[in-house]
Amino acid sequence: MGSVPSNDYWRERAEARMDAYVRDSYSTLRTLSNAHQKALDGIREDIERIYGNFARWHGLTEDEARTYLSQPVSEEEHAWLLREIEEVQDPRIRMELIAQSQAPAYQYRMSRLERLQGSIHAQVGKLADLQLSESTELFRRTIHNAYGRAIFDLQQGSGYGFAVDRMSTGAVEQLLRTDWSGLHYSERIWKNAQALNEWLQEDLLAGMLRGKSVDALAEQLVDSLGTGLNEAERLVDTEMTYFAGQAEMAGYRKVGIDRYIYMSEHQKITCKRCLALDNVIFPVEEAEPGENMEPMHPHCHCTTGAWYDDLTMEDFKRRATDPVTGAVTEIPNDMTFEEWEASYLNPSTRAAAQAKQRKEAFDRKQFERYQEALPSQMPKSFKAFRRVKYENEERYKEWMADYRRAMRAAAEPEK
Repeated sequence: MGSVPSNDYWRERAEARMDAYVRDSYSTLRTLSNAHQKALDGIREDIERIYGNFARWHGLTEDEARTYLSQPVSEEEHAWLLREIEEVQDPRIRMELIAQSQAPAYQYRMSRLERLQGSIHAQVGKLADLQLSESTELFRRTIHNAYGRAIFDLQQGSGYGFAVDRMSTGAVEQLLRTDWSGLHYSERIWKNAQALNEWLQEDLLAGMLRGKSVDALAEQLVDSLGTGLNEAERLVDTEMTYFAGQAEMAGYRKVGIDRYIYMSEHQKITCKRCLALDNVIFPVEEAEPGENMEPMHPHCHCTTGAWYDDLTMEDFKRRATDPVTGAVTEIPNDMTFEEWEASYLNPSTRAAAQAKQRKEAFDRKQFERYQEALPSQMPKSFKAFRRVKYENEERYKEWMADYRRAMRAAAEPEK
């Protein structure tokens, strides 16, 4: 205790944190990759359905293609498109598609070409929905992890432990709403979706009008959706780095750290801007993404470490000292982040979580008893039972009364 850790220690811990954030993003990127593959398969099926088997191996002439694509689709095909549109969550894309599909010209005679255009737009809309929800969940998780792990590394590095409040829900949501690069990430997803839709519309549909075969169109489809996936991955990776950096800065401020050191990613290829900042010290209050902290550019995995000196050690020791007994709380070197989190990161939440678990366990046993005594009245799921218990007081009271009567009847001796 009492010695300031070396810069190598802080670099090692900072790089380990960044590696953890990147690994955590892999599941999100896999989900997006699978969704793009699903969209590719769906659009290809549509092309095959609309183009017909006769065009699978042989191209059409331009006149044949135009004639075929201008023919109307069946009412069943139109209804199928409307169902696809209803699955799109983004209100802007959904309203565009609904307005288009309900236009008088489309209501009475939607052509094969218009049907495919609507289907492509709907597939892209669903991709944007998924990217927004998955990305937001990843960013929210990254913020919580980065804030806590930055403070944990500081306390373990000093050897002194003291309780710290979690980053509030309001602060997390406010950070998520920040448009730090001039355009919020949700707007970037929307903009990328528009661009992808335009690529697909222009490339695929132009190819169809030129009479290309299904297989030739499929090759174009792979290229266009591959570009869309690259844009999605770039956005996720860059925004994740931003949120991690901001959360770590919030952690520094929370425990009184007022300076940080920039740590460029040491790879075979590291940009000159990042290398020029390596080991430069900046005030925490002057941290600015793209200028003196990550991300400096797309896919940036540079990071920061707290600038730690003897005064910081003294302050941490003071915080870890019990004002009554004078005992100093120490953090062992082998303590895990999960152990530290349970004891020091807003420990009151641990008690709340335990109380919640006890309440849920009690409710589950109650549900099982009620199921046995009142099988015809109980919902099929535990979730539905709890919904009634906490949201429908009158019905729940009826269940309790019926349960008591059933228990009394079961206790009475048979005559």
